[in-house]
Amino acid sequence: AALMAMAMVACTDDRTTPGDATQAVPTRAAAKTAVQPQTPVAPATSAGTATPTAAPAPTPPHLTPTPASAPIIPPSVPAVFFPRAAFPVELALTAEEIGRGLSGRDFLTPGSGMLFVFVPRVARYFWMFEMRFPLDIVWISAECAVVDVTASIPAPAPETPVSELPLYSPSSSAGYVLEINAGEAGLQGIEIGDAVRFANVSNSEGIACP
Repeated sequence: AALMAMAMVACTDDRTTPGDATQAVPTRAAAKTAVQPQTPVAPATSAGTATPTAAPAPTPPHLTPTPASAPIIPPSVPAVFFPRAAFPVELALTAEEIGRGLSGRDFLTPGSGMLFVFVPRVARYFWMFEMRFPLDIVWISAECAVVDVTASIPAPAPETPVSELPLYSPSSSAGYVLEINAGEAGLQGIEIGDAVRFANVSNSEGIACP
């Protein structure tokens, strides 16, 4: 998609990537000397025979759902982070980049996006000018929170006159816009109110969304 009424910005952040967790593995010697737990024996009944006691069912560990397509993003790559998802991104910072957006492309790599950064931080209207595939638009405030999600915007028919292209805008003021493939916002659990953080996104205004 491309911006119709333009304004631009950027953000900078150094992502801190936690180190890999390692799991201790017992040595062969330790395995030999380990004390095996004894199976408890139920008390005898009046007839003198033991009554078998059913072992309690093991409690399954708590599993935190993780999006199947969540990428591993190198520390130097521009990226947008949500509480439950992350996207490596291309940047649209200049008036030319913002005006062009993803127009004319045949596809966007799944799990990635394009981040539009505005100066001043006001994103107004977007349209699907010369778009060839559908999109989700995630609208992000200057205070670094999701303020709206416009899902599954269809690509217009090639013969659609420019004057008839729909315009899309957020329900609340946005300073940044993330475009991703249609359906990914819902799949990755992106919701209004989510905090947002950027990495390796910068311009003359300095750091934003750390």
